[in-house]
Amino acid sequence: MTRFDRMTNPAAGDRAPSVPQRRRAAASSALAVLAVIAATVAAAPAAAQDPAAELCDRAGVEQFSDVASGDYGAAYILCARALELTKGTATGGFEPAAKLSRAQMAAFLARLWRDTLGRPCPTEPAHTFTDTATSFAKDDIACIYALGITKGTTAATYSPTDDLDTAAVTRFTARLLNKASTGACDLTGDELAAAAACLTALNIAPDTTEAAAYNPTPRAQMAVYLIGAWHHATGRGQPPKPPTKPTKPAPTPPPANTTKYATISAGYDHTCAITTTGDAKCWGANDHGQADAPTGKYTAITAGG
Repeated sequence: MTRFDRMTNPAAGDRAPSVPQRRRAAASSALAVLAVIAATVAAAPAAAQDPAAELCDRAGVEQFSDVASGDYGAAYILCARALELTKGTATGGFEPAAKLSRAQMAAFLARLWRDTLGRPCPTEPAHTFTDTATSFAKDDIACIYALGITKGTTAATYSPTDDLDTAAVTRFTARLLNKASTGACDLTGDELAAAAACLTALNIAPDTTEAAAYNPTPRAQMAVYLIGAWHHATGRGQPPKPPTKPTKPAPTPPPANTTKYATISAGYDHTCAITTTGDAKCWGANDHGQADAPTGKYTAITAGG
């Protein structure tokens, strides 16, 4: 019976390679393997980067059904949901393009302070607002008032259903950040200019022009600023540079001044009217289709908010 105790190479003889030879052979094989790995990695397509991955841990959290991955602020909205800073609206979605109200802003900031940062809301000083008792955010309004973030629209009113412009969001966010992180923003002098510069430097706002603008704030923009503030308030450091809010489409021009109207109604940033012949005409901002006048004959019309 033939036994094979060792394979031999007739050309090289029966003698086993020396130790140095084995080491050189092993090193050569290792280099060859590394070269193959490097070539494979270089040839492989780069994995698509998840924008939300740099912002927060959102594992297992689903995006709102009305927010697409490429929408403005989508990654920030997802993080806001993951951090339970928002549960969405009554529609079941987030309504990212809807205008932010003063009550909603109070709810976002109070949740960040109280629920996410785990800090108690002070009970003093108590506000004297007479228009917040029936607001869903009445406790949140009381919280941000006691923190010194808002003084209301007057001494007796907070105006919870009013829309909030970006300049106000910038001031409120900077004030909250100063409460959470002492000295984060130097707000002496022109507060708005200082707040806009601070939020831009901290990558909470994309630039000072947007941060200081007196125009309506969509809910998606509030999510962008909120997550940026959360980054700094929790010591996570500088967040990625935030996206810029999309510019609004050019407003619809008003009809020729020869048109005669039977009734007219003005909204926040658009106007609608009924001509003496019963036709509907609308002009002004049209980012939500609000200036698309309906066809037909009418006797009354309202432009809404």
